[in-house]
Amino acid sequence: MQNYFPYRSSFSSFNSLWLSFVLCFSFISLGFSQTGRQQFGKVDRADLEMTSYDKDPDAEALVLFDYASAKVIAEVEGSKIKTFRHRRVKILKKEGLDYGDVSLSYFSWKNTQYISKLEAQVINLVDGKEVITVLTKKDFFKEEINDRYNRINFAFPALQEGSILEYKYTLVSNNIFSPDTWYFQEDIPVRWSEYRFETPHYYQYVFVYSKSKDFHINDPEVNRFVMIDMPGLKPEPYVTTMDDYYAKMQFQLSEYSLYMDRPNIKEQVLTTWDDLAADLLGDEHFGKQIQGRLKDKKIAQQAKALTTGQTDSLAMLDDIFQLVSKSIEFNGRYRFYIKTSLNQALANSSGSSADINMSLVAALRASGFVADPVLISTRTNGKLQQTYPILRQFNHVLVRTVVDGKVYLMDAINPNRPYFLLGINDLNRLGLLITPEPKWINITPKNNLSNSRIILRVNEEGVWEGKKSSAYDAYRAVKKRALLYSDDNEKAYMESFFKDKPDFQPVAVTVKDLEDPTTRLRDELTFEGGEFEADDLLYIAPTFFSSFKENPFKLKKRNYPVDFAHPITEINLFNLEIPKGYAVEEIPKNTMISLYEDAASFTFQIKEFNGYVQLSARLIIDQVFFQATEYEDLKMFLDKVAVKFSEQIVLKKSEE
Repeated sequence: MQNYFPYRSSFSSFNSLWLSFVLCFSFISLGFSQTGRQQFGKVDRADLEMTSYDKDPDAEALVLFDYASAKVIAEVEGSKIKTFRHRRVKILKKEGLDYGDVSLSYFSWKNTQYISKLEAQVINLVDGKEVITVLTKKDFFKEEINDRYNRINFAFPALQEGSILEYKYTLVSNNIFSPDTWYFQEDIPVRWSEYRFETPHYYQYVFVYSKSKDFHINDPEVNRFVMIDMPGLKPEPYVTTMDDYYAKMQFQLSEYSLYMDRPNIKEQVLTTWDDLAADLLGDEHFGKQIQGRLKDKKIAQQAKALTTGQTDSLAMLDDIFQLVSKSIEFNGRYRFYIKTSLNQALANSSGSSADINMSLVAALRASGFVADPVLISTRTNGKLQQTYPILRQFNHVLVRTVVDGKVYLMDAINPNRPYFLLGINDLNRLGLLITPEPKWINITPKNNLSNSRIILRVNEEGVWEGKKSSAYDAYRAVKKRALLYSDDNEKAYMESFFKDKPDFQPVAVTVKDLEDPTTRLRDELTFEGGEFEADDLLYIAPTFFSSFKENPFKLKKRNYPVDFAHPITEINLFNLEIPKGYAVEEIPKNTMISLYEDAASFTFQIKEFNGYVQLSARLIIDQVFFQATEYEDLKMFLDKVAVKFSEQIVLKKSEE
């Protein structure tokens, strides 16, 4: 189901590939000129007869046009924004039929937004004639997503390859401060996308937009913005969120006149980062929760009692972190405002990320640490822009402290993580330290290490058997610990290694250092295969436990960056005991390849020694972020890695 979500809350900063531009202006009335949009129900014959899109022959569907006209209306009972939208989509292939399932979400809390005048229809060409099927009110289904959002769902009937579907509606919003983001691009090609904005002269907005190509029409005089022939961006692994890469416009009210007849008397909405931090520090649901009488905060007093008499600062830090992370379970909601109070979150034993991490700030301060909150936007929420002090782009809060001159950023929502390791979702480059003198700080990821040693042999019963010994650090260790703490624990843990190895079955596993997240997780796992078959030639694929045995990148060309989030180091050692009566016929060649000198490297070394075939494979990806222009080189590098991982050892039966 396609979810066209009109109320977005993430603002982005953009790398050098993605052009960024900021506009600040007041608007005047606009008239309608010729556009790519057609009247509802009026369809070009060429569009009906279209069987493929010449600019993307593989596209399963095409947005013929997506048009919106937004207008700020000042009324006695309060200003509002009315946005008319008309969208038309062509179904080109069977795989595109899913675009006939539509979901329109809106921010329904306190009736902030609602949708009206919804109409939809599908147009088919049958025996050379247009046949229109109109959806009725009974085809639209309203659904409550949660306490803040609703959506209207509907599915187009009589949909087939060649169909054209279209719908139009009006979105009414009482939120004039941050109008909805407009997307010129999505996962399928867009032939024409247009956005218009009209507002009284006493409102001023800032526009922030990102784009990978120039506007087809950019007319600030009438506030008309058009992009055409936008390629579809197919999602692939290793991104933050696709929202970071779509061409789009985002809006924020910057100031407004208090009196219509005295336009020079203005109220500033966007001020400075210093003012934003000051407002937060004085807010009942943020700064005031970690100031003043910390003895009234029960979690702070528990931390103080726990660490009284201790002299090892890092041990104290670890104890406080574990206290908070185990006392308040994360409810899955990323927030930076505390919902009620720190004491209530502790009493509930459950809370949002703000409840947990602001409790950590209070607990650290009560124990003598200097600790401050850091606002971030998670990877799934999108990247941050630093130009304007827009609070709604943030969705999470971390904790910063300094011990013996070393800075620690902490996130206590997961007790399986050590205090010095952030979650992968936190690794979004920047955070805003909230103090009376706020500043931007960098978020630096740790290296993600896995080191495995495998021994494979034929036992005395003539059955293949093996042993794997591994060590995991950082994010790999967190993931493995989470699996071991799951309901299926050891069974699920063992089976996770053999999903792509049907010839082997796990037998037993021993795990070391499970309970201490500050140490590497170590395991020893035994496994067995089928009976040894003494063929003249044996083809043996070395057993590897790598994320890159298959190249995760499938697109020929990728129009957006690759973001691994953190450096990666994988070490695989494989030892094959040569069965009796066999000799090595052929082994893969040693290989050393690198990418841009120090961006990534792969070393593959193999030899026969003392009755064994010994293989060492080391993959290192130090560069976390690759531009779209570097994608083909990265893909080619990982293609070579996957090929080496697939090469086999050939053994030949010895002549008697």
